Amino acid sequence: MWEDPTTALVQSALMSSKVACGKPPAPGSETSDDKPKQMRTSAQMEVDPERIEVLLARQQLLSKSQSLKVDLDPFSPVVTWQEADFQCHLVPMMACKKPDHTAGLGDNISGTGVAYHRIKKKTESNN
Repeated sequence: MWEDPTTALVQSALMSSKVACGKPPAPGSETSDDKPKQMRTSAQMEVDPERIEVLLARQQLLSKSQSLKVDLDPFSPVVTWQEADFQCHLVPMMACKKPDHTAGLGDNISGTGVAYHRIKKKTESNN
């Protein structure tokens, strides 16, 4: 039903860090009038690397029932495994040391996941 969710999961994790711990807009990029400011798009936002940390150990126990442990590769940290009929994914998130915003983070995470998650196109074999 769904295509590979990796992009959606990674973008969702990144969006939470951008909203909670993003760099402020560049000087002169915002107007000084009294109009309400629109939220910047994800592409316009950056994570401030000085304000984040990854709180996930390099080795993780993924499944007690399968005694499945993995060593996380920081350059390719997304891990996928099968648990009965479910496909499971682990995507590390960057924790913000001093967040600017916390309200609405869950909505941003969910919305980003939906925006990047695609439904598989129907083929004759799966009609």
